[in-house]
Amino acid sequence: SMKTSAFITSILSNYVSVKLGFTYEYFKFEQTVVVDSISTLFEDFNSYGNLFIKLSADTRDKPYFATSGFNAEYNAKYATVFSKGWAGEIFTNSLIMYLNINSFVPINEKLTLKPGIFAGWTFRQKIPPIQHWFGVGGINEINYVSSFVPFTGVAFVQKNGFYSGVARLHLQYNVYKKFYLTFKSDFGAVETTTEDLIDPANTLFGYGVTASYDSFIGPVEFSVMGSNVNSGPSVAL
Repeated sequence: SMKTSAFITSILSNYVSVKLGFTYEYFKFEQTVVVDSISTLFEDFNSYGNLFIKLSADTRDKPYFATSGFNAEYNAKYATVFSKGWAGEIFTNSLIMYLNINSFVPINEKLTLKPGIFAGWTFRQKIPPIQHWFGVGGINEINYVSSFVPFTGVAFVQKNGFYSGVARLHLQYNVYKKFYLTFKSDFGAVETTTEDLIDPANTLFGYGVTASYDSFIGPVEFSVMGSNVNSGPSVAL
């Protein structure tokens, strides 16, 4: 995949910024482990573009294992399809918006409560480009596609759709110096209709614990986790 962006940024304060721009994408969706057979139809490169505006705020005391502050992002983008082949026939221009907020609340010197929410909405005629769908799964906090949300106990993009709502409640414990344990619980849903999104039968629940070391190259982690959509516990490095 290739992505090129041109944008302007306005710094509103030390903690808040606004970015306005355009992104060109040469993109194909490929799954190393196929968890959604429909998505295999889109394993072909096509051209896309989107206009976007992003409002960001970050008051965390540090980028990894923060103990106070919050980070938040509101993103609105108008996604368009440039290719005239099957992508142009299947996908339609769509307005996609999401809000992602994560807080870090100190309980004491060792414990930090980490609540968070993600809410995403799509205004569309038919089907938006697949890279602008909302997806949940995996535990990596940084994804190439910003609308893919980590979800404990669920495989990367195991569930996707046009609407998403996720709530997180994690508890971070500083065991000793740069060693941490994080107890995780995630709730939510991602669906292709609003009716399915609010249906309790479609609610996802994930849980787990992650052992971390805050190394000079970033966190090194080992996780044990599970969910109501996958049988048995799984591990991840």
